[in-house]
This record gives sequence, structure tokens and C-alpha cells, in this order.
Amino acid sequence: MTSFRTTPNHISQNNQLFNYITWFIFLNNMTSILITGAGGFIGANLANKLSQSKNDVTLLVRKKTDLWRVNHEISKSKIKYVDILNKKDLFNKIKEIKPDVVYHSATYGIHPSQKDYENVIRTNLIGTNNLLESLSRYNDLQKFVNIGTAFEYGSKKEPLKETDMPNPRTFYGITKNAQTNISQYFASEKNLPTISFRIFSTYGRYDEPGRLISDLMYSMINKTKVNVTSKNTVRDLIYIDDVIDALLLGSRKKSPVGEIFNIGSGKEYSLKQIVEILQDVTNEKLNISWGNKDKIREFDKTGGKNVANIKKSKQILKWKPKNSIKDGLIKTYNWFSKNIEMYHKFYPN
Repeated sequence: MTSFRTTPNHISQNNQLFNYITWFIFLNNMTSILITGAGGFIGANLANKLSQSKNDVTLLVRKKTDLWRVNHEISKSKIKYVDILNKKDLFNKIKEIKPDVVYHSATYGIHPSQKDYENVIRTNLIGTNNLLESLSRYNDLQKFVNIGTAFEYGSKKEPLKETDMPNPRTFYGITKNAQTNISQYFASEKNLPTISFRIFSTYGRYDEPGRLISDLMYSMINKTKVNVTSKNTVRDLIYIDDVIDALLLGSRKKSPVGEIFNIGSGKEYSLKQIVEILQDVTNEKLNISWGNKDKIREFDKTGGKNVANIKKSKQILKWKPKNSIKDGLIKTYNWFSKNIEMYHKFYPN
């Protein structure tokens, strides 16, 4: 009998094939999907991706939410205006939608301008608890995907593992860590099939105005000066499509329940390196003013780093980033070049 030894390369190819098949089945089977916070960067990209499938996708947003990111082909009947702080309305809507999968991306406080701490608590904690309580009264849930953040960790000299003790340096990070804890509580005590992701510095199409990559793209395309913090500040950049891949894999029925997974590139780049790579792949130059203190994030002040250890995600979810930083930046630049008019209102002259 001939025996075959599977090489690491074969394992990687098999994992990629498995993930492709999983994607195909998920995207082409009728599943009721609910996305909260669909007006945001990650939520909108997720909505746009899933709207191309055969799934029944419903977006849950607050009134007055600007849906500039959401694909206009999504039926208005699939956009439900419900405040997750209104427990009664929320439960009635959950009962009406009967979701198989819920992606919880509704959040508040990530923007420096979002300084209403009471609203941060209401949205990230009370809103999440209301949503989970409503879902716990509904028996057919396949998976609740809690979308957390690297801000839950704070910073550390070594890449951050899921088992590291959270030490958030921002009020936003404190509440998001509590949100993850609430999600885990409902998994262990209420038998709700939850999974949590701590997502690192995401970038790509529809990126949040005022963030690093959006600022760089807008400046490069419009030939304007851009204010950036220290050249030595480190980021773990992860392209939006890789994040969406991870979220879809996590929503599978057989994916782990009550677990936390890091989603990042696992690589660190200084802002100086990021700028150099961007200029190199686009063959364009940036007019940069370095050392802007308003752009410093709280965990940068500690001198540590906020870089993901993604070993667990690779081993258990069979996920890894497909896009290198060069690939992601050129895709982002090309998208911004075609859609830059969307950002003019956010960057007044």
C-alpha cells in the first residue's frame, strides 16, 4: 500500500478549498440573516457582500442613519429602523425576521468625536444585552457573531493572543470588552451560539472618513496636505475582504461557540512604512505633516503595540488573510479613485 504524506502546502490548499466550498454553500442557500449597524464600515461591507447571495438579508439600523455605504440595490423593505435600546420593538422585530444568523456590528464610541460616554454604554452594553435577550427567547438561532475590536486589549510589546488579559486604554475599548463578556455569558449560561471576533485595523472600500487610510487616500487623490501622527506608530492593517471572510466562516453552524478569535494580518507596519508602500504601489507622492497629536490613539501613548497573533484563527477557523498590504492598498486606492466624490462632504476644504 502506498502512503501519501500531506505537506503543509497541501494542507493550506485543502483549507482554502474547504473555505471556498463553505462560502459557496453559505452564499447560495436561503438563510435569514440580520445585520445590526449596517451603516458602518464593516456592517455595510458585510451587507453588500451578502446581498449578492440567495440569503434573506435584513439590515437593522437606527432612524437617521446615513446609509451612504450600502448598495442601493438592497430593497428598502429589507432595511428595518429599530433602536436596539428599545427592548420591546427589538424583540417584536426579531420575532418577525426569525434570523438564522445575526452579525452584531452596531457600535458607538470609536470616533474621537463620539465622546458621549453614556451613549457609549447604552449602545455597546445595554443595546447588546437587549439584542441577546431577544435572541435567547427565539429558539432557531444558528449563530450570533459579535464584532469586537483590538481596542479591547490595549497594547503590548508582543503580538496579542486571545488568552491575554484585556487592558483597554479607552472608554470605547472598556465597553467593547464588556460587550464580548456579555456575549460569552449568553453562550455559557443561556446556551446561545455566540462567537466573538476582535478585529484589528481594518481598511478598504467605504473606509471610515478621518481614519489613517482614508486620510491618506483622500490626500493622495486630491493633492492636499494630510496630518498624520508619529512615523514610528505601529499598525496591524487587515483588508476588509479578509475580515468579511472571517465573519462568514465564523457564522457557520459548526464553528466554535463562546470562543474569541483575533482577525488581523499578524504583521506590524510603522506609519512610515505604510506611507512608503502606498507611494510605491501607486507611483504617487503624499504631502504629509508628521507628528499630529490629535491623531494619537490612547494605546499608542503607552509605547506598546497593537498587533494580532492569529494562530488560533488559522488553526481552528482555517482562516488567514489573502491580501498582502500591497494588494490591499492598491485595491483601496483604485476604489477611492473611482468613488472619491463620496468623501468630499467629510473633508471640507
